[in-house]
Amino acid sequence: MELLERDTQLQALHVAFDRAGDGRGSVVLVSGEAGVGKTSLIRAFVRQVGDRAGIFIGASDDLVTPRTLGPFRDMGRHGGVLARVGPKDRDGFIDALLTEMSAPRRPTVVIVEDAHWADDASLDVVHYVARRIEALPAMLVVSYRDEELSRENRLHRLIGALTGPAVVRIELRELSDQTVARLATEAGLQPGPVVAAVCGNPFHLTEVLAAPDLPVPVSVRHAVLARLDQLPEACRAALGELAVIPTEVEDWLVAALLDDATVLDPAERLRMLVVRRGRVQFRHELARRVVERSIPRSCRAEHHRAVLAALAAARAEAPWLVHHAVGAGDDVAAARYAAVAAAEAAAADGHREAAAFAGLALERATLLDPGVVARCDGFAAWALYFLNRFQEAAEHADRAVA
Repeated sequence: MELLERDTQLQALHVAFDRAGDGRGSVVLVSGEAGVGKTSLIRAFVRQVGDRAGIFIGASDDLVTPRTLGPFRDMGRHGGVLARVGPKDRDGFIDALLTEMSAPRRPTVVIVEDAHWADDASLDVVHYVARRIEALPAMLVVSYRDEELSRENRLHRLIGALTGPAVVRIELRELSDQTVARLATEAGLQPGPVVAAVCGNPFHLTEVLAAPDLPVPVSVRHAVLARLDQLPEACRAALGELAVIPTEVEDWLVAALLDDATVLDPAERLRMLVVRRGRVQFRHELARRVVERSIPRSCRAEHHRAVLAALAAARAEAPWLVHHAVGAGDDVAAARYAAVAAAEAAAADGHREAAAFAGLALERATLLDPGVVARCDGFAAWALYFLNRFQEAAEHADRAVA
């Protein structure tokens, strides 16, 4: 669906880009509810300026506990200075980003998507760069969901602290009833039920318009399931296997999970899946969640076990292994990988994540070597101390010493 009612917001991004070209950087905060079109807006902007800018894109994911420095590790996969930074080196990512963003040859656009799921170390990088952006020929674009931000969420405090002329706030709202009614009419649908059902949410509207021969679904869940029912059984089963992975699925992992990847072709034709650069992804996180939650719990655990085995064989990042080990109910793997992830988070000063991963490991302490348990208590002690949770920190420190 074309980008509708977003001309003002797109223009704001272009104004910030022009400022970057003049050597005056900006932080652009793009907010809105799930499905309102944050990613669509950012991708449209990237398509328009991509041949005139250096683009770095990374995202946080909905894992049991966030990946330490996840968005910037994503950016490092595309080469350049960031590719040479160690996965736990928070300050190294800061230095590398500032090097890229200081390049005079063309503006640099750094995009951090879904920052409401970001880890502490990533938010440290965002905060450090944002404080210096005004003197750089660059843009820092941060997207997040308003409804995910509680007062306890650190991103909430970071956003509140960003002020001044270098900060641009773009709040995406629902589509107007008039636009929804027009699109429904053009698709041959009665506009009234469509307007009432989608409440201006672009993603829900897209799902409705994609299946005009079916009754108008009253929720995103019903809309996604209605489209799922149109697919062959083998394709639905394959989608279920991929739905437990909350990010892009690389081609090697698709091959490891599916005997025949062509079974996904109907889902791609129906635009439930998107294939980019050899990677497969649900067109929207909302759709992935609906498919995942439609799977019986026992089948879901089996899918997590298959993903865990493939990722472990490929020596994937510890937070991914923890996520799927927990989903599979594999306490031995969850304990082992959580201890590794706690060490990584502690090394990057990701205090919330160090405490959370250490906690996951310590919940399964009987499955770990005593020395590993002691180290996890030590990670938890330091992390909780920095989070001002002194009593808990002291208790972990006592156990580590013992």
